[in-house]
Amino acid sequence: MKNDKNSLTIVSLGWLGLKLYKHIIKNSTRDFHKVSGSYFHTPKNIENEYLFDINAMKELPSEVLNSDIIFFNLPPSRIDSIQIVREFLNRVKDKKIIFISSTSVYGQEGYLDETTLPRPKTKNGIFLLEVENYIKKNIEDYIIIRPGGLYDNTRHPIYHLSDKETNMGTEEVINLISGKDLIDIIMKSMGRKNITINAINENHPNKREFYQELSTRLSIAPPKFCSNLSGVKRIIKTTHSDFRVKSNLFELSENL
Repeated sequence: MKNDKNSLTIVSLGWLGLKLYKHIIKNSTRDFHKVSGSYFHTPKNIENEYLFDINAMKELPSEVLNSDIIFFNLPPSRIDSIQIVREFLNRVKDKKIIFISSTSVYGQEGYLDETTLPRPKTKNGIFLLEVENYIKKNIEDYIIIRPGGLYDNTRHPIYHLSDKETNMGTEEVINLISGKDLIDIIMKSMGRKNITINAINENHPNKREFYQELSTRLSIAPPKFCSNLSGVKRIIKTTHSDFRVKSNLFELSENL
């Protein structure tokens, strides 16, 4: 007799993938028959993990073939070509695909949401949009999620910017989302079908003011704002009211 619960595999167990795995194991095991995840180099010491290199793909791992839902989370930097992704998707087109894209598909400025036609300018943005379009044309059941800049209590842009010169413009604003809020969106979206979601915090403070204030709160050196450039004002939002995030951007604690 077939189990009514779905099985989920996470490709791959990076920063976000591992957070999702731990969240499900801790909070949502009742929703899944099995949860597995792939690693590329180093095992994560979790149950149901498996080695998988999409660039050397011959036979797909049984965990992928036997899963109902595939959470595809490989960054473009880990994939040799767009054709490799197409071949992978062609072999799992009978599955539900949750694809983690990025707001980098938006290369233009202004107020941007899911109704805006993306015009990526970066290599990663162009690659991700190509994958998105292929999924929309070839996968019957998909969810595409475009997170903004990701952070938690240990990973945040401020740690890279602290005490460094930056050319941030006076018009530039924050487009961020915490790992916790993104996990919440992913879990809430699993029951949906054929939807694209901008996963972004609705708060968009000025970058200079935000990073100066955050530096003070963390007692670290602020970035050195040495440019008078106006910069690109890009405010990304979502049209989906049930996926809007308004949490405090200064709160860096992580309770997954």
